[in-house]
Amino acid sequence: MRRPTKSTIITAVTMMLVIGLLGAGTAVSASSTAVDDTSEVETDAIDIDAVEQYVHEAVNEERVAVGADELEFDDELRDIARDHSEDMAERGYFSHTDPDGNGFIDRYDDAGYECSVNGYIGGENIAQTWYDTPVNTGDRGIVHYEDEQELGYGIAEQWMNSQGHQENLLADHWENQGIGIHVTDDDQVFATQNFC
Repeated sequence: MRRPTKSTIITAVTMMLVIGLLGAGTAVSASSTAVDDTSEVETDAIDIDAVEQYVHEAVNEERVAVGADELEFDDELRDIARDHSEDMAERGYFSHTDPDGNGFIDRYDDAGYECSVNGYIGGENIAQTWYDTPVNTGDRGIVHYEDEQELGYGIAEQWMNSQGHQENLLADHWENQGIGIHVTDDDQVFATQNFC
């Protein structure tokens, strides 16, 4: 059997991304039923910490533009988000719910993270793209993120171009966010944004 080419994989993942972006970000009201690695992470090609900070910066710029308060960067939420991004990459899925049926609330619980802010117990956005590889996004055309800032701002733009993710990102009830990025050996990028 022939192995799929990088082009075939990029096309398939792009389709998954477009389908995924059609869905909404996830937030859970408190009335709904409801791993600690703080070391710096850097691959040979990209500084993950810088990408996470650029996503954080871009999100806050979008929030300020609509009159919402800036979010504080939360290292504990970052660790939860990083773990989820890495898990999606390693186990080959793209979802708020892992193959074992666990959602972000389960991940918060597993990390011992308690969130209760303005009647909500947390929220999550996810994104997938590629670093240093042209990607056809359909209606946004071809994107090609060549450095950490372009990638960070591009991820935030993906969320802003999806109504549900945008609503979650701009919601005025959040106070904190953690951004977790994972980049595979073939430059596939998984991003998770957790809120509290």
